[in-house]
Amino acid sequence: MKKQEGSADYESLRAELAHAHDREAAIMEILQVISRSRDNYSPVFDVILENASHLCQVPVATLLLLNAERTSFHVAAHRGARLDPLAVDITWSLDDPLPVAESMRDACVVHIPNLYESEPYLAGHSVYVHLVEKEGLRSRICVPLIRDGVSFGTIALSRYEIRPFTDNEIQLIETFAAQAVIAIENVRQFLALEALNLELGQRVEQ
Repeated sequence: MKKQEGSADYESLRAELAHAHDREAAIMEILQVISRSRDNYSPVFDVILENASHLCQVPVATLLLLNAERTSFHVAAHRGARLDPLAVDITWSLDDPLPVAESMRDACVVHIPNLYESEPYLAGHSVYVHLVEKEGLRSRICVPLIRDGVSFGTIALSRYEIRPFTDNEIQLIETFAAQAVIAIENVRQFLALEALNLELGQRVEQ
């Protein structure tokens, strides 16, 4: 009996170490993509969602961004089964009573263990009725992208079974969200520098 327990503990430790290695490899891969994507953050978003889907074992991952006026948001990247209500060409009001909007408004993690029991679904919100009854989603989490204490986007992950996200998974998604912020800030600074160089060049010519 003790031998079996020891074997189980060993396998558990091996699995934990393997998972930690995968997490570290994912973070390094994202940083490498960030270093190569100075003028475009889309490749970074894609690799973030790919790793989030793999490590958290979720079939649906989406990254959404607020507009400059902070009035609406749209899908900037998506991985997994297509969600018709969250099509890329659709914008949603930040005042919308959706967890993704709440995550951005309040700069907080919104974790819904069971969408079937969520307030938007029970209130008959058309998007969540579709997600639950048509798409069959159950557990969902929204982690904000935060810069200087203000959120301007969120990463949303969904599962088809009722399986709440663990603390370790939430921490990992928060790390991915921080990397997305770095990518966006790097692109913003690069484009600003390019514009400045262009302006200086024009002045020199004049």
